[in-house]
Amino acid sequence: SPVAGFQVNPQKIDICENEVTFIDQSSGALTYFYFFDQNQFTSSDANFTYEYQNSGTDYPVQIVYNEFGCSDSSRSEVFVEPFVIYAPNTFIPDGDGVNDVFNAITDFEIGSWELAIYNRWGELVYLTDNINYGWDGSYQGQKCQDGVYAYVIKYKSCANPYTTEMKSGFVNLIR
Repeated sequence: SPVAGFQVNPQKIDICENEVTFIDQSSGALTYFYFFDQNQFTSSDANFTYEYQNSGTDYPVQIVYNEFGCSDSSRSEVFVEPFVIYAPNTFIPDGDGVNDVFNAITDFEIGSWELAIYNRWGELVYLTDNINYGWDGSYQGQKCQDGVYAYVIKYKSCANPYTTEMKSGFVNLIR
């Protein structure tokens, strides 16, 4: 009987750096089949590289056959980290150097970026196209009052570089 076995390298990736190499480690096999990426893709090659398009945990399976039709199977695990933007829900621009600026962050590459902040009347109080600059809680040089402000982020990510996506929410300004 053949003995199935394979390695995926690396086992943990992210949606932007999404290439995984499948390395056959089976013995006595003549034919190889792999099922993975939620069974949307199969391969009959013993060794190959694949780019995952979906985030989450995947459990690829290798099934091998020998010349007599005997089979064996093996399973591995691949974790694909999703694209994430984190935006805090509160900031306190009091000048102490901690949490003085509202900005969303991500560990991923951004193609384009726009952060807009609106007051409760829908008036635009801040706009930037630079991911490195956040809102300091002021409007036209004056400190904004405590309250809830809406934000809208438009961006193109490394996960989807040709489509502008949007994230929106609210942030509390506390002085």
